[in-house]
Amino acid sequence: MNIRQIASSTMERYRRWAMPLLIGILALGVVIWAGHNMSWNSTSVSAAQTSNRQLTYRRIELTGTNLTQRGQGSAIVKSVTRNVRPVETFTVHVFNLLPNQTVQLLVNGRRLETAQTDGRGQFEVEFVRGQQLGPGQRQLPLFVPPVTQFDTVEFLTADGRELFLSGSYNLVQSNLALITTVRILNAAGQVALEGTFSTSSQSGATRQAILRATQADPNAKGQATIKLTDLTVGGLDQHFELSVDDLDVNPPFTLELNGGHVTSFTTNASGRAEIAYEGRYEAQAGQTEASSAIADSQQRILEARQAIEVANSFGANTSSARALLDDANRHLDDAQHAMSIGSFDDSVDSALKADDTARDATQQAVEAAAQAEQDNNGNGNGNGNDNCNCNDNDNSNDNHNDNDNGNDNHNDNDNGNDNHNDNDNGNDNHNGNNNHNDND
Repeated sequence: MNIRQIASSTMERYRRWAMPLLIGILALGVVIWAGHNMSWNSTSVSAAQTSNRQLTYRRIELTGTNLTQRGQGSAIVKSVTRNVRPVETFTVHVFNLLPNQTVQLLVNGRRLETAQTDGRGQFEVEFVRGQQLGPGQRQLPLFVPPVTQFDTVEFLTADGRELFLSGSYNLVQSNLALITTVRILNAAGQVALEGTFSTSSQSGATRQAILRATQADPNAKGQATIKLTDLTVGGLDQHFELSVDDLDVNPPFTLELNGGHVTSFTTNASGRAEIAYEGRYEAQAGQTEASSAIADSQQRILEARQAIEVANSFGANTSSARALLDDANRHLDDAQHAMSIGSFDDSVDSALKADDTARDATQQAVEAAAQAEQDNNGNGNGNGNDNCNCNDNDNSNDNHNDNDNGNDNHNDNDNGNDNHNDNDNGNDNHNGNNNHNDND
């Protein structure tokens, strides 16, 4: 075979195999590229759907223990773990204390902070551990245990002699599904209100207990609710709320669940009090967790809006509550936006902030309404608002029937029903129904 024949044979073999080989190489490249991108996209979607962080979140309300130092507030612990070391925060917000008052903040019986309220009688602080300090934040001291081990939060007077504000995390550290009975005890240890929770095993269902009054406080009334929502991978969100009205104002009162002490509290001058707790554990952050947190915050915002409307109807100053409600709505917007782009960690965090802020708004609105109602009724508060409803109805029917037949029937029936009800709240209902029937 000569050179020309060899070259011709080689070119023929090239034409026979080169094009299929080239097509095969290109196809293999497309498959590899597509497979790589499918793998990357799958990983990206998975990361957007769930996060490997673990979250423990507990919110309790701090309640007053006497009428002279009647403050209110909340204490929140939050622990987030992604790898090994958790990031912890402890946030405290109190109000309705005396302006410029020096107070001691205790956790688990040990003093954490000595602080002073502002000119409005408010105090707020956030402690952190495991991250750099942000504006206004303080470092949790080394002697303080992990926030998930916090048990009690207390406020004492500057000299440490008087406890006037307290709360406990015990309730939300256990499973509220086991709670069946609720009782309110008065200062003498007598049961003033009691009730039994309805049963439900459905996630997200609300169990309610209508509280019945006893002879110890027959005019009292109230209700308690428990709501448990199952989250993914064993997570759980649980709420407990108590609302009482018309209790005899003789604090402290005691909340008992299943016969065990939970907390002591007082009421306002009208015998009203509200307490709310929340405990949340997330094994991961996904769409379920974000949806649950957003739903909770929406409910809180609705409650705050309703409380502000009631306070406005009494003519109360709700500026502080409305400012908090605006903040809550902004946090909710952030939560919904984060969820829409698959950032479920941020969505949960923003929703929890919305929940907290809305609850604070509700507390302040309820307190403002109670104060305005008290002022309107003139309950001896010395503010000069004396709403005296003096209905002096003098129904004097003088029927002089003079009969000239010489029978002088003089029936002087003086039914002087003078109902003078002197109520200490300044509502002087003077119903002087003087029915004078003079039959001469």
